[in-house]
Amino acid sequence: MKEAKIVKESGNFIIKKNGHVLRDIFDKPMVLRFFNQTSNKAFLNSIFINPHYKDRIINPYKTCLLNPGNGEFFECSVCFSESVDVNGIIITKLIQEKLSIEAGTELILLPMKSIFCTKILIASIDDIKEKKIRVSAEKRSFYNDFVYYDIVNTLTGASMTIKNDKILFDPNIAENEIKLNRQQRVLLDIELPPSFEDNVFLSVREALSSDEEKELLFECYNEDGSQKKSTDYRSLIKLKKKLEEKGLLCLSISPTIRSFHSKNDVSLFRKITRFIVGKSIKALKCVRPYSEDEDSNIVRISTDNMKVLGLDDTGKVVITYGMQSVLCKALPYENEERLLKTNKDINVETSIGIPINLRKKLGICKLNVSVKVERDTNSIFKARISKSLLSSLLTMYGAIMTFYENMHIAIIITMIAIPIIIYIMFAEQRENHG
Repeated sequence: MKEAKIVKESGNFIIKKNGHVLRDIFDKPMVLRFFNQTSNKAFLNSIFINPHYKDRIINPYKTCLLNPGNGEFFECSVCFSESVDVNGIIITKLIQEKLSIEAGTELILLPMKSIFCTKILIASIDDIKEKKIRVSAEKRSFYNDFVYYDIVNTLTGASMTIKNDKILFDPNIAENEIKLNRQQRVLLDIELPPSFEDNVFLSVREALSSDEEKELLFECYNEDGSQKKSTDYRSLIKLKKKLEEKGLLCLSISPTIRSFHSKNDVSLFRKITRFIVGKSIKALKCVRPYSEDEDSNIVRISTDNMKVLGLDDTGKVVITYGMQSVLCKALPYENEERLLKTNKDINVETSIGIPINLRKKLGICKLNVSVKVERDTNSIFKARISKSLLSSLLTMYGAIMTFYENMHIAIIITMIAIPIIIYIMFAEQRENHG
């Protein structure tokens, strides 16, 4: 299947793929020139432009940078800096590499249209079980053309990717409302996070201007933006309501361009092993791993999450972020203090430590994004199938000896019995997860 392309037709930029065309997704483009200035910004998808364009950026967390010379594009987050020339742009080395950009290259910045939800409601029991979200039915057409959508907390940058079959449309929900379960709210920092980044905490302090509001803020958080250990739950609820009143707690929803009319099919073998072994998936927030794990293919999760996923110390997981997946070994956190050496205060139970090389393979350009973690049923199946092989051979031998004069019956009995034996062999694995 061909990749989605961004092309210019009749003065407008559109998305095309396999005969499908989408015209109304980008706002007015900006033409910028790269003057060979790169940034070492921690967010690998960050670009810097002059504040002159601030009013034209609909959603700073979701823009698209296009190199018209070769048609390559990259989804970016926008930062503003007075030090950048009005007609210039500063990019990261990753973006320069992905788009094959040289000094003097003219680039097109395309603001992407998004939906903004300022009122976050609690999901119904059925939706919680199915891990679905509900949005306004009035915006149904916005969700027709893409497989994946990014939901971003515009205050903290926390984000998650959701597949379109997990989005429900409710005629009783207003355009600015969204229904999420508790896990989704925690992953998106709607339930206030254990710590704020410095720039985010500064924005919060500026928004809460009265003495009463500031007193409430520092009743919950320290000067460095970390949540106080003695914080009362009721105080956090009050602070959350204050931030909602100020319009700071807002979620943006926008499509992942490369998922335009795409298919992210699971292999037949994995479908079979999921059925036999048992599918077990959990959404976790990406953080830095132990410092010694940064050049490895090992991820770290909590012991409780290892149990929930049905993993032992040699278990492997498939980590999925949007359309990208990687297979790697999972180990439990041995010491929470070691994790806090590479991260600001975090919730260990909702986190997964992923090395930078795996983050790059997944296309994760910043921390605080949610990924889907699934135990690798393929490796469990392969590891244990040898134990059931002897039983299968004995079944085949017994059938042949019993129905020696009628080989057709022997073959039919063998074909029926072997899958049943294999399925029974994996009963423990199917039960061994949350």
